[in-house]
Amino acid sequence: MSAQGLANIEEKLGTNYSYPQTAADVTAKGTFTVKQGEVTVTLNGSDGKTYNAVPTLSSGLNLDKYNVAYTTTVYSADGKAQTLNLTANDLQIIGNATNVGTYQVELSQAGQEKLEQLTGNNGANYKWTFKTNADYVVKAATASAELSGSNQKTFDGSAVTTAEVNSNGQILVHLTYPGSTTQSTYALQNGDYTWSTANGNAPTNVGTYTISLNKQAILDHLQNALNTQAGLGDNDQSNVTISADDLSGQARFTINPQTLTDVTISAPDQSKTYDAQAADLDVNGITITANGIVANNPLVNPGISASDFTWYDETGNKLESAPVDVGTYQARLNASTLAELQNTNPNYQFSSVAGLINYTINPAPATAKISGSADRDYNAQTTSVSDVMNNIKWKATGLVTDQELNLNGLTANSYAWYSKDADGNYVAMTGNPVNAGTYYLRLTKDAIAQVKADNSNYNFTSVDGEFTYTINVVNGTATLSGSSSKTYDGQAATTAEVNSTNGDIIVNFAFPGSSAQSTYALQAGDYTWENKDGQEISAPTNAGTYTIKLRADSITNLQNAINQYAGQGNVTLDAQDLLGAAVYTIKQKTLNVILGNNSTGTDGKTYDGQPAVINTQAENFGVFTTSGLVNGEDLNAANLTNDDYEWVDANGKAISAPTNAGTYYISLTANGLKKLQADNPNYAISESGQFTYVISPAEENVTISGSQESTSTSIDNANFTVHAPAGITVPTGMTYEFATGVPSESGVYVIKLTPESIAALEKTNPNYKLNISSDARFTLDATLSIEFEDTQDGNKQVGKTITKTGVANSTINDLKLVVPDNYELAPDQELPTSYTFGKTLNQNLYIKLVHKLNELNPTDPSTNPDPTNKNWFRENGLVKDVTRTINYEGLSTAQLAQIPETQKAQTVEFTRTAKYDLVTGKIVVNSEGSWTAVDGKDIFAGFTPFAFAGYTAAPAKVEQVKVTGNDKNSQITVTYTANNQTGKISYVDSQGNEVGQTALTGKTDQSVAVTPEAPTGWIIVAGQDIPKSVTATATGIPTVTVKVEHSTTIVTPETPEKDIPTGPVPGDPSKNYEKMESLTASPTRTIVVTDPSGKTTKVTQTVNFTRMATFDEVTGKITYSNWASSEPTEWSQYAAPEVAGYTATQMVKSQVVSAETADETIRISYTANTQAGKISYVDSDGKEVGQTALTGKTDQSVVVTPEAPAGWRIVPGQDIPKSVTATATGIPTVTVKVEHSTIIVTPETPEKDIPTGPVPGDPSKNYEKMESLTASPTRTIVVTDPSGKTTEVTQAVNFTRTATFDEVTGKVTYSDWKLQNSNASNHAAQWDSYTPHVITHYVPSVAEVPAKVVNAHTANSQVEITYAPASESQVIRYVDQNGKEISTQIVSGKYGLDTTFTPKLPNNWQAANTIPTSIKIGENGGLTTIVIEAKTEKVQQSKTVTETIHYHTANGKQIVADKEMKVNFTRTGVKNLVTGEITWNSWNNAEEIFNEVPSPKVSGYTASPAKVAAQTVTPNSEDLVFNVIYTKNSQTYPTIPENKPNKPQEENVSKQETKTQDKLIHEYGYKKRADGRLVDHTGHVYPASSKVKENGAIYSEKGELLSVGSRRKHELPQTGLHDNSLIAAIGSLLAGISIFGLLGGRKKKDDDK
Repeated sequence: MSAQGLANIEEKLGTNYSYPQTAADVTAKGTFTVKQGEVTVTLNGSDGKTYNAVPTLSSGLNLDKYNVAYTTTVYSADGKAQTLNLTANDLQIIGNATNVGTYQVELSQAGQEKLEQLTGNNGANYKWTFKTNADYVVKAATASAELSGSNQKTFDGSAVTTAEVNSNGQILVHLTYPGSTTQSTYALQNGDYTWSTANGNAPTNVGTYTISLNKQAILDHLQNALNTQAGLGDNDQSNVTISADDLSGQARFTINPQTLTDVTISAPDQSKTYDAQAADLDVNGITITANGIVANNPLVNPGISASDFTWYDETGNKLESAPVDVGTYQARLNASTLAELQNTNPNYQFSSVAGLINYTINPAPATAKISGSADRDYNAQTTSVSDVMNNIKWKATGLVTDQELNLNGLTANSYAWYSKDADGNYVAMTGNPVNAGTYYLRLTKDAIAQVKADNSNYNFTSVDGEFTYTINVVNGTATLSGSSSKTYDGQAATTAEVNSTNGDIIVNFAFPGSSAQSTYALQAGDYTWENKDGQEISAPTNAGTYTIKLRADSITNLQNAINQYAGQGNVTLDAQDLLGAAVYTIKQKTLNVILGNNSTGTDGKTYDGQPAVINTQAENFGVFTTSGLVNGEDLNAANLTNDDYEWVDANGKAISAPTNAGTYYISLTANGLKKLQADNPNYAISESGQFTYVISPAEENVTISGSQESTSTSIDNANFTVHAPAGITVPTGMTYEFATGVPSESGVYVIKLTPESIAALEKTNPNYKLNISSDARFTLDATLSIEFEDTQDGNKQVGKTITKTGVANSTINDLKLVVPDNYELAPDQELPTSYTFGKTLNQNLYIKLVHKLNELNPTDPSTNPDPTNKNWFRENGLVKDVTRTINYEGLSTAQLAQIPETQKAQTVEFTRTAKYDLVTGKIVVNSEGSWTAVDGKDIFAGFTPFAFAGYTAAPAKVEQVKVTGNDKNSQITVTYTANNQTGKISYVDSQGNEVGQTALTGKTDQSVAVTPEAPTGWIIVAGQDIPKSVTATATGIPTVTVKVEHSTTIVTPETPEKDIPTGPVPGDPSKNYEKMESLTASPTRTIVVTDPSGKTTKVTQTVNFTRMATFDEVTGKITYSNWASSEPTEWSQYAAPEVAGYTATQMVKSQVVSAETADETIRISYTANTQAGKISYVDSDGKEVGQTALTGKTDQSVVVTPEAPAGWRIVPGQDIPKSVTATATGIPTVTVKVEHSTIIVTPETPEKDIPTGPVPGDPSKNYEKMESLTASPTRTIVVTDPSGKTTEVTQAVNFTRTATFDEVTGKVTYSDWKLQNSNASNHAAQWDSYTPHVITHYVPSVAEVPAKVVNAHTANSQVEITYAPASESQVIRYVDQNGKEISTQIVSGKYGLDTTFTPKLPNNWQAANTIPTSIKIGENGGLTTIVIEAKTEKVQQSKTVTETIHYHTANGKQIVADKEMKVNFTRTGVKNLVTGEITWNSWNNAEEIFNEVPSPKVSGYTASPAKVAAQTVTPNSEDLVFNVIYTKNSQTYPTIPENKPNKPQEENVSKQETKTQDKLIHEYGYKKRADGRLVDHTGHVYPASSKVKENGAIYSEKGELLSVGSRRKHELPQTGLHDNSLIAAIGSLLAGISIFGLLGGRKKKDDDK
């Protein structure tokens, strides 16, 4: 009974009863029974998969597809309707859900217990019944099959069988399905496949074929194989199925060609007689044989023709085409025929094919004979056979049509010289002909043999004949040539000087046999002198070139001299044979002339802006000095004028007439030098030097002005200006410096130009000497640095340095300093308000500060110093967590993921308070309070560990714990122990049959090592993916399948006998190993060679083959590898050693061999060769011009009988052998030299003696037509003077040469041209130079016709010379109306002719009168004057004056938009474009008025002033600015009275003594103009009647506020208002306080906000 229950009873029953004192006194009790509810829980749902060869566990179920149904509502311990969220451990599958079928799914024991525990009371509140309607379905998977692989066989004439397809085990169908491996294959059976042949049948012939699957026929076979490999499920359902669409792939089968050996093609021998036609091979009846041909499959002839053979001569040399010449040949089958034969017979392969046909061409009969004749003039030289060989003619009979004899083997040695005696008998000569007479050439015996050898296609019955040669007589000439000289010395030339060794004047004789030494020196009387005009003169004296010629009466001396060289009577010399001329030159004497300064002084002037003029009459004009004059002679310089000199720089380069100050030079012009040279013709003048001309600079004054004020000594060049008079140019970039050095204290200093700028100024004005002075000043301000210091951080600076500036002794009255945020003044520290500057440039003021502090409480977010960081309290030690971590051992990652987070970690949060430093942003040390649990939650809850099938947890329960803020984090470990599991490794053969197993043991979810060991006699198949380990599951260890195959032993020929397997087989002791066959084979070919001496040599060729045997250790059977060899598998081709002069009876061809090839023996012997050679006739270049064939046997003697070719002669004196011996390599060639015969023709040769018609050495040709043997190139100079008069000058040179006729080729060659005579001054082969006469003011069209060396090929020439006016200059002077020269212009043209020109007026000038468009060059002494005047232009000027009114409160807040008004003034004027001066007209208005402007009314505010008065402005006025201040009406401050100029409000602000206007204007930085107006720092201008008050404000004469003050008093932080506006506001405030005393600290604080 409860106390309330007892009270309720008393109330109902009333006071008629007595009741127990307390409810505890009521001992009677009632019973309330809660019975178990009955509930049936049913698991519903279905899931499934496609067969994947892996069992599905409960963890693999899709929980979303299952749910739990209740027959009645079940309640949890908290009274809510229960729901179960399924996890993998809540369900289990009945059976191994791997194969196809349907498996039941039910609640696991853990799931049932979990559901019961959700109701509380350990599940005893209900009676539970569990059922299931859930299942898991495994459906069949689909497999794919792909055919691949390849196999081959050798052509055998039969079709491929299925056994052959599968013979190497490579062609397989690869099956892919869940659980398949590389061994999941199927071998083809008959009907499973089709061929890619035209008829679909199995192929027979060589080729590569494609095998494709017969999809309908193979399906049943594949399905059976899949059932075996992948297994069956419920009711024998296939785990894997396959359809036609799942089939793919192809295989390749190759039939290789059969190898043949000894493939041979043969035919009968053939021959013909020589006819100059190529041999025609008959290929009818050839046969083809070979070893290895398959029965009933013979080799097919591909249509072999003659073109399929290559020709070879009897020595085995390959021919480029079918043979034509006599000889024995072989036609050998081409290598390309092998390819054709191979292509025609693709079922066979062979590396070579042999075959040849012998062919002989026999010689034809013929005859040959020589003839012809030639002659020449006597030349004192012998005539060799080679000189006349080309004139020898040949005639032959019996030759093939269009063929000629081959005479290339004949040389000069092929002929011999003969004369005839009185009886006409031939007499052999011992040397070559020299003297006049008749001679004969005949063929030598060796030459006859050479002709026969060189024409070996013929059999000659005779070779004979003769050639006739005659020598005639000649004349000679004497030619004077050469030159000599001397230098001018004032004396006439002598014979001794003519023959001086410094010259080469000489007479040369020309005759047969003459040489360079056939000469004669002139004697007095042998010659004459001529000048350049061809006039005979006496010995010359003056400089010039002269001609020397032979006299006719000197011929006697010349004839006597030539007789001494040529012999008496052999050469004659006539007057007309005297040729040539010599040149004698008297050279100009070298004369050095130097132009230099006059000893009287330096030429020049002072700078005047005008170009300097050269004046040869000037007192100090330069003079010449000379070196080299002949004694008694002087330099002639009398004709030089001003025009013969020019202005030059120090390097001698020509310049225009100088104007600027400086040093210049005058030198002689090129024309001046020519004139000097012409006036001194006997000298070669070398002129140099120049003299000095100086223009001195003028003097001018320059001043510097400007000012600058700065805290730095850095000078701003823009603040200063250089003032210079007109004519002085001030360059840009002028720089300045302190006159007394860079200052170190505040003050005012003088500024001057830097030395560099002075240098630049002087450099820019080189024509002046500048005197520079300065009025410029620089005010250097001192800098005050004000710093706040943190006394709690080592006096570290707080905030930025505050900088103030001012000149020494000036004062800042209000510093306006503010204590930085988060700081307060340190004890005893005051905040200064004013400062007076000293002279030191850098001054300092330090103010001491301490930190402000705040209280922190983590439970109060408003105390968080960093509101953006919610974790700030935690990160700074004011919030902490105490955590208990529950660790789990023995579980997988997936299992750990199923454990609730509340059972992994439990946390209790604590907080505490502290003090916070606003400066450091850190908590004050030791200011923290005690820890307190958040919301009083200080318990770690207890729980029962999560359950897993197959595991046991320890401990079974985790206990509840109470936590304090001083506790540390703790850990608890729950350990799960796994159950023991078993499995196996299953070893299966290629058919999938198990042949053994290894047991596996381990624990659930643990890795179990897999170490397979194959059964005895077996080995593990390589390449399998065998796992290194498997994981044990709750239901056991998965079976590991390992494929094994038979173990084998490989035996090679090197294997010891003891290691070869015999006896019982290890894998099946009931069987014995087979007996092994031989593993080596060595087929051998023996070649026996017998040389001509009978000596025998034996050559052995052996190919060694080996193979390997493989013993199967299960079946005991032996398989063999293919035979192989490390060397070429053929007997190589063998050529018997070469024996000089012999040919081996055969060549042994290479032969492919195999291990089965039988041994064989081949024998070789030798036969002797026929040898050939020739006699070769060669010209002087070694080129063969004929030949005689030589034939014989090796080591036999062959007779040599040379016979020179027609038109040639054998060069005498050769050592020609009588016979030669044939060698093993042929008959050595005998070389005989031959040469052409020639005839020489001169200009004097009679016409009848000049060769014409057929050429003796080759009648089929005619002699070339001879060209002229004389030439006379001539130049005519026609001179026409200005009057039209014409004069002609003719210059001619004559040349001659000789011609030589070749009697073999008929060609004519010519000697070099020789000078005969010339009218040149030196009688040389040249046209002299010609200089036209000088005519004043005129220029010849050709200044000089140059001398020209000519030859016989020089064309005639005519030169026309005329005169034209000379090019001269006219000076145009442009002067102003006062006659002052402004500029000049030079116009070039022809003398005396009108010349058009374009006037070049100075910039901004124009003509005062009409300007001519043309002038006559040379008139008025070369000077023309034009009067000009300055240009002008109209200009206009505008000026805008602006009145601006600002409307704002005292603290600077804008309250009404600014008002701006403008008035405009304009005027016009005229600008002089030369001087830049402007003459202005009056302004359009003298003044304008800004109307009075009432101040806008603003609700709650009063404006002061109430209006801005009307303002009168002129074009000279500056912009006006006014400020209207608005004050809140609610304030009790007095307003600024309107229109009371005598008592403005600001007069009450300060109690200080009134200052004078000048001091106030200076103090606040204003300026007062000359007209009395004020200008503030912004440039605004105020009326002259304006007044500056003590606070810096500017008022009108009527007392209206025009400006709140100057910014010279520093601006307030952030507001931008002037200090004076604040002063005005504070003044009003103080005035209000003094009158009413109403404003307390509270009101002021509100106002500040």
